[in-house]
Amino acid sequence: MLSITLPLPPSTNRLWRVFRGRIVKSPEYHDWIGVASRIIEGSDLSGQAIIGPYEAMIMLPLKGAGDADNRIKATVDLLVRLKLIGDDKHMMSVTAFRTEHVKSGLCRVSIFPHAPPATAPGGRRPKALSAGFSSLLSAESVEAAPS
Repeated sequence: MLSITLPLPPSTNRLWRVFRGRIVKSPEYHDWIGVASRIIEGSDLSGQAIIGPYEAMIMLPLKGAGDADNRIKATVDLLVRLKLIGDDKHMMSVTAFRTEHVKSGLCRVSIFPHAPPATAPGGRRPKALSAGFSSLLSAESVEAAPS
């Protein structure tokens, strides 16, 4: 598991701006990348990585503006850029939530290797699973959306 406290990333709505007809990183996003990168590079996480499927958890301050889900993209993209995780296509699940345990202006990011659901003898999945966030789903409980 990798876990670190970072400055709160800008909302997804504030990552990009149009400048002279081109889409560029906003100054706020550019500054956040610089600060958060230096924190990670100066931490004991530098040089570590989770290869392959992973699950992400992002803890945000209880009181704060914006939607919790708008803090995911910048955070995950930074971890990919710094090679702490592979491409975000390997993200099996992500949870972002607010808690009183995180100070204003910060976020706590934790990355876990994805553990596939356990199987019972005969290849059947047990009713109760305990493998990370994926334990909340089973093949039997997922139904196709009505057409």
